[in-house]
Amino acid sequence: MGLLIGFIGHTLTDLTWGAVWWSWVIADAFYGLAIGLSWKVLAIEDGSFGIKKIVLFNVI
Repeated sequence: MGLLIGFIGHTLTDLTWGAVWWSWVIADAFYGLAIGLSWKVLAIEDGSFGIKKIVLFNVI
């Protein structure tokens, strides 16, 4: 899901400014994929987001 959000969101944003930079769109899509796959590891919905999870989020 993160891949689609990154891809579609960035593409639509670029279209509003006139030209799509596909290299950035693809990079954002893969970033969305990485964050989307890390949701179980981060488990933010459990209510705890301490230093360890903050560092892990920034590394991802």
